[in-house]
Amino acid sequence: MLGIYNKNSRGLTLLEALISTLLVGIGFVAIFQMVQYSITSIDVSSDRNKGNYLVNMVAEDMLANKRAEKDNVEFVDILKDSEWSITKCVNEFTEEVKNNTPDNKIQTWNRIFNHGITKCRSDEDVKRLRIIEICNSTISADKTKVCKYKNNEEYTYIENGNNKSVWIYDPMYFGKMEINFNKGKKTRNLYFQIK
Repeated sequence: MLGIYNKNSRGLTLLEALISTLLVGIGFVAIFQMVQYSITSIDVSSDRNKGNYLVNMVAEDMLANKRAEKDNVEFVDILKDSEWSITKCVNEFTEEVKNNTPDNKIQTWNRIFNHGITKCRSDEDVKRLRIIEICNSTISADKTKVCKYKNNEEYTYIENGNNKSVWIYDPMYFGKMEINFNKGKKTRNLYFQIK
């Protein structure tokens, strides 16, 4: 040997080795927890991005096909009377041949939302499209038509120095597309005017 040997140096004791192993183990556990949190965050972020895309897709479908008819009823009126929604996690879908645009669009939405494109973690992950109609019930061309949301306000504005009044004669339709994620904790809503 090189003469560096010292009688007083005895190496590591068993207690020191156990303590150092414990410290390294705690570090690895912390790193694994951070990795797990990162993976979960990326997964939730991916769902939100898909949600934004799908909410916009449904809104664009609705705007593009609002006047499409089924049995002489426009698509917007079909959805106004009965909203489209998926309230339970179902990962199966049967496709049928439809002969009209409203049924085809609803079938497409069901296929996209039920076929695992968005993750369904619980039955609180609801997907829903509501059509809201606002009209003036006192002055209307069709007296038999009853509106759920009534607008009885008279709007005034100034034109050439004179006050003028305006009533809403025609009904206005608004859509609200809502998707809940992450066991209902995260929500994406999009409001849009249809007509």
